[in-house]
Amino acid sequence: MHQKWLARLTPEDLSKEVEFVMGKYFVTGAGKLNKYRTTKPIGIPFSLCSRFRSCQLRESAEKVPGLHHATGHG
Repeated sequence: MHQKWLARLTPEDLSKEVEFVMGKYFVTGAGKLNKYRTTKPIGIPFSLCSRFRSCQLRESAEKVPGLHHATGHG
């Protein structure tokens, strides 16, 4: 049920809660990397005037062994 709900959310919706981003695209329910779920780069839009959420997402990504990530601005 939770995965069906996550599947309907847009990247803009997901940008409000970084745990939703991680659950939809990268990790299993146990918090482990699912390397087959998302195989292409994705972009999550954040407000230009706040770096709080992008920092949260980067910190969450750093906790998942094997997940490669990069942050772009502008």
